[in-house]
Amino acid sequence: MRVQLNNYLPTALPTQSIPADSQSSGGGSPVKEDEIDRAAVIIAYAMANPYCVPWDVDRYAKKVKSPSSQKGVTEWERLAKVFEMTKLGRISEPATIVDIHGKILVWYLPNIVLPWRVNFVNNTTAGLWDLLLKSIPNESKAKKAWRSDGFLMPDGGGKFGAG
Repeated sequence: MRVQLNNYLPTALPTQSIPADSQSSGGGSPVKEDEIDRAAVIIAYAMANPYCVPWDVDRYAKKVKSPSSQKGVTEWERLAKVFEMTKLGRISEPATIVDIHGKILVWYLPNIVLPWRVNFVNNTTAGLWDLLLKSIPNESKAKKAWRSDGFLMPDGGGKFGAG
Protein backbone atom coordinates (compact mmCIF):
# COMPACT_ATOMS: atom_id res chain seq x y z
CA MET A 1 0.00 0.00 0.00
CA ARG A 2 2.80 2.41 0.85
CA VAL A 3 4.34 1.89 -2.61
CA GLN A 4 1.00 2.73 -4.23
CA LEU A 5 0.69 5.86 -2.10
CA ASN A 6 4.29 6.77 -2.92
CA ASN A 7 3.50 6.57 -6.63
CA TYR A 8 0.25 8.54 -6.31
CA LEU A 9 1.41 11.25 -3.90
CA PRO A 10 3.27 13.47 -6.43
CA THR A 11 0.15 13.69 -8.60
CA ALA A 12 -2.04 14.38 -5.57
CA LEU A 13 -0.02 17.24 -4.12
CA PRO A 14 -1.51 20.62 -4.96
CA THR A 15 0.03 23.00 -7.40
CA GLN A 16 0.36 26.75 -6.97
CA SER A 17 -2.07 27.46 -9.80
CA ILE A 18 -5.35 29.16 -9.00
CA PRO A 19 -8.43 27.66 -10.66
CA ALA A 20 -10.27 30.10 -12.91
CA ASP A 21 -13.60 29.63 -11.12
CA SER A 22 -12.03 30.47 -7.74
CA GLN A 23 -10.89 33.86 -9.04
CA SER A 24 -14.37 34.82 -10.16
CA SER A 25 -15.91 33.88 -6.79
CA GLY A 26 -13.22 35.63 -4.76
CA GLY A 27 -11.55 32.36 -3.73
CA GLY A 28 -14.51 31.10 -1.76
CA SER A 29 -15.57 28.46 -4.27
CA PRO A 30 -16.96 25.17 -2.96
CA VAL A 31 -14.51 22.38 -2.21
CA LYS A 32 -14.29 20.05 -5.18
CA GLU A 33 -14.15 16.27 -5.12
CA ASP A 34 -10.55 16.19 -6.35
CA GLU A 35 -9.51 18.36 -3.38
CA ILE A 36 -11.15 15.88 -1.02
CA ASP A 37 -9.47 12.97 -2.83
CA ARG A 38 -6.11 14.77 -2.58
CA ALA A 39 -6.61 15.35 1.15
CA ALA A 40 -7.52 11.68 1.64
CA VAL A 41 -4.33 10.58 -0.12
CA ILE A 42 -2.20 12.96 1.97
CA ILE A 43 -3.82 11.66 5.19
CA ALA A 44 -3.41 8.02 4.08
CA TYR A 45 0.25 8.67 3.25
CA ALA A 46 0.79 10.26 6.67
CA MET A 47 -0.80 7.24 8.36
CA ALA A 48 1.50 4.92 6.40
CA ASN A 49 4.55 7.04 7.31
CA PRO A 50 4.73 7.06 11.14
CA TYR A 51 7.67 8.24 13.22
CA CYS A 52 7.68 6.62 16.66
CA VAL A 53 8.88 8.11 19.93
CA PRO A 54 9.96 5.55 22.56
CA TRP A 55 7.61 6.67 25.36
CA ASP A 56 3.97 6.71 26.43
CA VAL A 57 2.25 10.07 25.90
CA ASP A 58 -0.06 9.65 28.91
CA ARG A 59 2.90 9.10 31.21
CA TYR A 60 4.68 12.06 29.59
CA ALA A 61 1.63 14.30 30.12
CA LYS A 62 1.53 13.44 33.83
CA LYS A 63 5.18 14.42 34.20
CA VAL A 64 4.64 17.71 32.35
CA LYS A 65 1.79 18.65 34.68
CA SER A 66 3.84 18.00 37.82
CA PRO A 67 5.72 21.08 39.03
CA SER A 68 9.47 20.72 39.22
CA SER A 69 10.94 20.66 42.70
CA GLN A 70 14.47 20.95 41.33
CA LYS A 71 15.80 24.50 41.32
CA GLY A 72 17.80 25.63 38.30
CA VAL A 73 16.60 22.72 36.13
CA THR A 74 14.51 23.57 33.08
CA GLU A 75 11.38 21.63 32.23
CA TRP A 76 13.13 20.27 29.13
CA GLU A 77 16.13 19.01 31.15
CA ARG A 78 13.85 17.42 33.75
CA LEU A 79 11.81 15.57 31.11
CA ALA A 80 14.95 14.48 29.23
CA LYS A 81 16.06 12.53 32.32
CA VAL A 82 12.93 10.37 32.16
CA PHE A 83 12.05 10.37 28.46
CA GLU A 84 14.43 9.85 25.57
CA MET A 85 14.27 12.92 23.36
CA THR A 86 13.98 11.45 19.89
CA LYS A 87 15.72 13.26 17.06
CA LEU A 88 13.43 12.86 14.10
CA GLY A 89 15.33 15.07 11.70
CA ARG A 90 13.60 16.96 8.94
CA ILE A 91 10.21 15.62 7.92
CA SER A 92 9.38 16.59 4.35
CA GLU A 93 6.59 14.15 3.43
CA PRO A 94 3.19 13.65 5.05
CA ALA A 95 3.72 11.82 8.34
CA THR A 96 2.46 11.15 11.82
CA ILE A 97 4.43 11.08 15.06
CA VAL A 98 3.15 8.36 17.39
CA ASP A 99 3.98 7.12 20.88
CA ILE A 100 4.89 3.51 21.74
CA HIS A 101 1.20 2.55 21.76
CA GLY A 102 0.49 4.10 18.37
CA LYS A 103 -1.36 7.15 19.72
CA ILE A 104 -1.01 9.98 17.24
CA LEU A 105 0.78 12.97 18.75
CA VAL A 106 1.31 15.08 15.62
CA TRP A 107 0.08 15.09 12.05
CA TYR A 108 2.27 16.63 9.36
CA LEU A 109 0.05 17.24 6.34
CA PRO A 110 1.87 19.60 3.95
CA ASN A 111 -0.34 21.36 1.43
CA ILE A 112 -3.49 19.58 2.55
CA VAL A 113 -5.26 22.89 1.99
CA LEU A 114 -4.55 24.32 -1.45
CA PRO A 115 -2.29 27.39 -1.35
CA TRP A 116 -4.85 29.64 -3.04
CA ARG A 117 -7.44 28.66 -0.39
CA VAL A 118 -4.96 29.53 2.39
CA ASN A 119 -4.37 32.92 0.73
CA PHE A 120 -8.12 33.50 0.54
CA VAL A 121 -8.55 32.75 4.27
CA ASN A 122 -5.56 34.93 5.19
CA ASN A 123 -6.80 37.87 3.10
CA THR A 124 -10.31 37.54 4.50
CA THR A 125 -8.99 37.36 8.07
CA ALA A 126 -6.82 40.43 7.51
CA GLY A 127 -9.96 42.23 6.35
CA LEU A 128 -11.49 41.65 9.79
CA TRP A 129 -8.70 43.63 11.53
CA ASP A 130 -10.85 46.55 12.70
CA LEU A 131 -13.71 44.35 13.93
CA LEU A 132 -11.31 42.11 15.86
CA LEU A 133 -9.64 45.13 17.50
CA LYS A 134 -13.03 46.50 18.56
CA SER A 135 -13.98 43.13 20.06
CA ILE A 136 -11.34 43.39 22.80
CA PRO A 137 -12.77 45.08 25.90
CA ASN A 138 -11.02 48.10 27.40
CA GLU A 139 -8.47 47.26 30.08
CA SER A 140 -10.10 49.84 32.32
CA LYS A 141 -13.02 47.50 33.00
CA ALA A 142 -12.83 45.93 36.46
CA LYS A 143 -13.41 42.37 35.27
CA LYS A 144 -11.60 41.08 32.20
CA ALA A 145 -13.35 38.74 29.83
CA TRP A 146 -11.96 35.19 29.76
CA ARG A 147 -11.30 35.57 26.03
CA SER A 148 -8.95 38.51 26.38
CA ASP A 149 -7.48 37.77 29.81
CA GLY A 150 -3.73 37.52 29.38
CA PHE A 151 -3.89 38.65 25.74
CA LEU A 152 -0.89 40.71 24.72
CA MET A 153 -1.43 42.86 21.66
CA PRO A 154 1.47 42.47 19.19
CA ASP A 155 3.34 45.64 18.24
CA GLY A 156 1.33 47.35 15.53
CA GLY A 157 -1.58 44.97 16.07
CA GLY A 158 0.03 42.06 14.22
CA LYS A 159 -0.65 40.93 10.67
CA PHE A 160 -4.21 39.80 11.35
CA GLY A 161 -5.16 42.14 14.16
CA ALA A 162 -6.43 41.00 17.52
CA GLY A 163 -8.34 37.87 18.34
